[in-house]
Amino acid sequence: MLDNPSVDTAAVRIDSLSFEDLLSLDSLCWLHRARADVSECLRFMLEMAVQATSSRCGVVFIRNRNNGALTAPASLKISRSNLKTPLINDAALELENLDGAPWRILNPSGNSPLVDSLTKAGARSVISVPMKADGTARGFMLLGTASGEYSRKQAEAAATIARYSALAIERAEACEKAQETFLEMDAERSRLESILTHLADGVVVCDADSRIVLVNRAAEEIMEVHAQDILGKSVATLRPTELRKALLNIVRQQTEPTGVELQLREVKIEVGQKIVRVSASPITTAGQYQGLAMALQDITAEEELGRAKAEFVSTVGHELKTPLTSLKGSIGLALGQAAGAVEPKVRELLGIAENNLNRLIRLVDDMMDIANIENGRMGLRLEPVSLYECAVEAVKEMQNVAAEKPVSLAVRLVGAPQAVVADPDRMEQVITNLLSNAIRFSPVNSEVIVTIRRLHGHVRVSVQDFGTGIPGKDLKRIFDKFYQVGGPAHRKDGGSGLGLAISKAIVEQHGGRIYARSIVGQGSSFIFAIPVINEADKVGK
Repeated sequence: MLDNPSVDTAAVRIDSLSFEDLLSLDSLCWLHRARADVSECLRFMLEMAVQATSSRCGVVFIRNRNNGALTAPASLKISRSNLKTPLINDAALELENLDGAPWRILNPSGNSPLVDSLTKAGARSVISVPMKADGTARGFMLLGTASGEYSRKQAEAAATIARYSALAIERAEACEKAQETFLEMDAERSRLESILTHLADGVVVCDADSRIVLVNRAAEEIMEVHAQDILGKSVATLRPTELRKALLNIVRQQTEPTGVELQLREVKIEVGQKIVRVSASPITTAGQYQGLAMALQDITAEEELGRAKAEFVSTVGHELKTPLTSLKGSIGLALGQAAGAVEPKVRELLGIAENNLNRLIRLVDDMMDIANIENGRMGLRLEPVSLYECAVEAVKEMQNVAAEKPVSLAVRLVGAPQAVVADPDRMEQVITNLLSNAIRFSPVNSEVIVTIRRLHGHVRVSVQDFGTGIPGKDLKRIFDKFYQVGGPAHRKDGGSGLGLAISKAIVEQHGGRIYARSIVGQGSSFIFAIPVINEADKVGK
């Protein structure tokens, strides 16, 4: 309620506008955009309506979206008589007109407290105009005049202003909601920034063009850089060289098609005196690559402990190899009757001892391989190699093992053979490990198929079996050291749980990738891909 009200529009005053100006939709649209607060905006629009219709007083009611209640945030009088906000009751609701057209009450008789209030303010005629937006009534505007009946032109002016009043309510509520959303987003952003800042692990995020868009404090310390020096720049500009090459290689593997699904990628690199583990995960939207999120961990202390452990395993392995080799030779001589005839029962016992001794030797060999890999001492004899020929040799080596089950082995070459730069013995070892694993879990009289093909600049080798398959929870850990599907009970099949871990390490040392696919009840495929010679040369450069 105001005496002698004066509404400042910031850019224009109501009393400076003509009646025709007020009817201009452009002017009204501009005026309602100039206000965001609901009460202030409605008070402003109500004064416009009062002046445009030469009214003496006016009241605006708006309906609450949640409970439907009517409230009067804006009331106005022109005279100095005391106009109070009317009491809202059923009589007030009867005045709400929802058909979209203004209507008039001539010579109000005081049938309701609302009309009484307007009458006491000096109103002889009353006009009620609904405020509707998108077909929904947001409230209504009541105007009272001391003169005779409202004219058609005045009614049209009131209806136009009421319509824009409804739009103003919609906009003001949208602004308030947007502001609340922005505040929530800002709070969430601040919370995430705080979390990222205080994370012990470094975080680096790149966009689809390999530009760095986020670096936290831990990443600055690990990489020994300042965020402002690298934000917005390409990964190719990073220092030191080892870090740049490692991250570029990860980015390349995520952005170039290899026939392998985008997935978590992990490498270890040296940054100065530190050893850093980089775990990279692609950021995708609707299957489209949008960037890369990388976590950096300083694992120097962990690696030193691991080296000590690997050194111990290597030493023990070497110490065990000599007596195991001696035992194997002695049992072989005994079975060959070098020391005389052997009783059948003794031969059976020696055969059992030889089988278990061979298992023990394989386990020691695997443990020494793992130790050498972790110590970085597994040297590779790189040369042009045909993975098809490696697969053929591996199948020959495993034929006897497969025949005992029995399981048949097959090698298939799709397209012309393509050479890769690799260590032939290690490639044959990988395929042998995958064949051994496939045979062990294949049903009797089934088949294991090795397929070699070139795909997206890589030679891809797939070892497929038709066994029981691997459950999803096991598939995620299948390449972990000592992990076996189904737990320790499956060790009776002769597996040490190291073959797949060794295969993964060998493939990754060749710049390749290895993964598994499986459907429970239908079988599994273990697949690895090695860059062809020209692609491998690019990586080296």
